[in-house]
Parts: sequence; C-alpha cells; structure tokens
Amino acid sequence: MNVRASQIAAEILVSSTPSPRASQIVAEILSQASPSPRASQIVAEILSQASPANRASQAVAEILVSAGFVSQIIAEILVWNHIMPTPAIFPTLPGLGYSTMKRPKVFTGSAQSGSGWQVRVGYSNYPLWEWDLTYDVLSDESAEYPTNDLKTLVGFYLAMGGDLTPFLYCDPDDNAVTGQAIGTTDGTTTNWSLFRSFGGSNGSGTEPIGYVNTAEPFNLYLNGILQSSSTYSVLTTTPVNQQVKFNTAPTTGQAITVDMQFYYYVHFKDPTNEFEKFMEKLWSLKKITLESLRG
Repeated sequence: MNVRASQIAAEILVSSTPSPRASQIVAEILSQASPSPRASQIVAEILSQASPANRASQAVAEILVSAGFVSQIIAEILVWNHIMPTPAIFPTLPGLGYSTMKRPKVFTGSAQSGSGWQVRVGYSNYPLWEWDLTYDVLSDESAEYPTNDLKTLVGFYLAMGGDLTPFLYCDPDDNAVTGQAIGTTDGTTTNWSLFRSFGGSNGSGTEPIGYVNTAEPFNLYLNGILQSSSTYSVLTTTPVNQQVKFNTAPTTGQAITVDMQFYYYVHFKDPTNEFEKFMEKLWSLKKITLESLRG
C-alpha cells in the first residue's frame, strides 16, 4: 500500500499586545486499497495572551469510499471568563453652553436620467447622529475654582484615544421613552430588541437604542400590565443591540411596551480638538463633535 503523509503549518506572529498566533495543520493518509479511503484533519487556531484567553478552532474529518461520501464538520469557539465591560460614560460638566447642534445623518443614493427622472435608494433603516458641543468655561483647578473641568474633559478624551474608542453619551434632551412599543408577542419569541421612536402623528422614525441606562428604572408591560422584573432580564452585552429576554415566551397577541432611559453609543468624530485659554485658570472649547455608531 502506498501511503502519503503531509503536514503544512503556517504561523503569523505579531509583536503587538496581545500577541496573536494563527496556525493551520493538515494531515492526510492516502491508500490504494479498494475502496480508497482518505482521512484528513484541519485545525485553525488563534491564541491570544490577553485576559481572558481566547481560542477558536475548527476540525474537519472525512472518509471517502467508492459507494459514497461521509463527512463531519465541527466548529468550536472556546472562551474563558469573557465579560463585556460597560463602556465609559461621557462626563457632564457645568461649562457646557446652550449652543448645541444636533444632526441626523441619513444614507441615500440617487441616479438621474437625461429626462430628469430620479431614482433614489435608502441604504439604511435608521440614521446616525452628530452633536456639536461648545464649552464656554472649563475651569483649571485653583483656589477660586476648586474643580478641574479642563483636566476631566481632556483626560476623558485621552483615555478614549481620541476618536478610537466608543463610549456612552446621555443626550440631555433625548434620553428616555415612556410606553415605547417594541413588538407583539407570537408565543415563541423570548428575545426582543429595544427601540425608541422619535416624532409624532405626521411621521416618526424608530431606531435601536445605544445602551440601556441600568442605573434608572426599567419597566416592561404586556397589554399595558406591568410585569415583574423576575419574569425577564435586560441584555446589555452588545451596544446598539440591547434586548429584553423573557424567561418564558408570553402567550401570543400581547403588545410589548417599555419605559426606559438610554444612552447613545458614540465616539469622538475628530482625532484632535482645540482648547483655548481666555483667562487665568479658565479655558473654553469652541466645538467638540460626537458621532453615534451602529455598534
């Protein structure tokens, strides 16, 4: 019997922290016997030195015979003690001015024919938002100004890596809903996404919230009847995909509504910002822009 064994290993090592390693190993034994069998195994792993340590693996085993084909595929993702931390919350400072700008950004495309007819297409179901914040006064710590709002804001900006890391923003004018409809029970679904609607009888938009404010009360109703918090849980693991999960699917045909407070999931839009010193120990910031994210 002629036998062939092969092994291929490929690794990529990165000096950054954590250091990932990717590897692939293939082993085969081929036989000229009748029927002709083939055994193969493929393993791909990504190992991280981060805490928690993560490993993703995939294995494939096959046996080929003249009468047919038999295969087995196993995919695994192993994670030890993985906990998703709550994102940081943008600080509330007294020097925030009243000239705040807020912009919804929709995403559309259009094409126009020679006769002037247009075709327009919407690329997303809900917008992104931008806020331009102005800080008239940011105090630097002194005997006259015991707080240090300047270092609080600059420190938060540096901690986020500028525009790198997302965080939570509480819009003082748009952070809560009452009696918000999120669906109608069908007797089988237990997980329901959390939304908020904005508008009135002439038109409104509905979009997923960024993050539930778990420090404030959360109420859930079925057909207007308040439900015990022991019958459901609020899932906040994934920003912009916040959910409520019933322990047992409610009976069909009931309207689900919630009262909740929420954050927007945002980041700093710009990689730099300018702080102006206009008086001893007093600074200002003409504009800092926050931009919402889809997750």
